[in-house]
Amino acid sequence: MDDGEDYLHEVQFKNQRNNAVNDNITSFYIETEKFNKVEDKLITNLDKWIYFIKNLEIVCF
Repeated sequence: MDDGEDYLHEVQFKNQRNNAVNDNITSFYIETEKFNKVEDKLITNLDKWIYFIKNLEIVCF
């Protein structure tokens, strides 16, 4: 994950010692309003999925 991708967040629950409570559980949150790539600039599969989700109404109807 590129550090410049401020629309994608990886989250883990941590205890008071900053250790992951469970290394097998990670959540990802996407802020679609911050994703501003246009269709011809999509590079990765993740780019394409986020673009699809963000533009679902336009793509499917």
